[in-house]
Amino acid sequence: MADMKSGPNPLFLREEELRQAIELLYFAYRGFTAGPDRILADYGFGRAHHRVIYFVGRHPAITVKDLLAILGITKQSLSRVLGQLVRDGFITQRPGPRDRRQRLLELTEKGRDLEHALTETQRRLLAQAFRESGASAVEGFRTVLYELTDEAYRDRFTGPARHTARAQKPLYSPPMPLDAPHILVVDDDSRLRALLEKFLVEQGFRVTGAADGAAARAKMAALAFDLIVLDVMMPGETGLELTRDLRRASEVPVLLLTARGETEDRIAGLESGADDY
Repeated sequence: MADMKSGPNPLFLREEELRQAIELLYFAYRGFTAGPDRILADYGFGRAHHRVIYFVGRHPAITVKDLLAILGITKQSLSRVLGQLVRDGFITQRPGPRDRRQRLLELTEKGRDLEHALTETQRRLLAQAFRESGASAVEGFRTVLYELTDEAYRDRFTGPARHTARAQKPLYSPPMPLDAPHILVVDDDSRLRALLEKFLVEQGFRVTGAADGAAARAKMAALAFDLIVLDVMMPGETGLELTRDLRRASEVPVLLLTARGETEDRIAGLESGADDY
């Protein structure tokens, strides 16, 4: 087998080198999708379901039209997969605020949990490969992928420096650093939680959501976080009660988020162990 580190002459790529590249793409993609495929199989889902779940998660309240543009498939193909995900409680759809014929798609809590599980396996795989390859190899990898991408989709990404940015705002956010700070957002209001998650992702953070204290504890047991954004007025266990409990075993910064802004409320929040209110 040829030494993959020796590097071919970029001006005179040989047949064997090109065929090795084709095979590397094939086997790399098989390895990249193996983990998610095992998770999807437990639900009776396939890669088409994965793609829908991923992009709806990346773009909360995305329209069906925009989702079709991303996936590049027919309405009939999307309808089959999307219908199953809606029926099984992974995605919700609601009419648009101005055009009632428009359908806006969002992941449910169940859908967000599945999306996170699927993405985390691939994120860890990429992070390991990137660390072992080095910064220059990673940049070269992104450049090759960018060049392989159809020109119609390139304006969605941050491409190599020689490509000038389009004036229009891309639908995709630029890929965030793999070591971006990880924030846990805890709020029982799914709409507010989704909006906050979207905003934080756009600012370059990795974000995980939880609907209540029990879900937050489960996420913290499995994942490491750099900050917890916590709603105060949750039913059952309140944000203040959860903060006091977390402070017994964790020093992760806690930011309390609430509409209650009286001085005594702020004092109570800080006394519970929160870092800011």
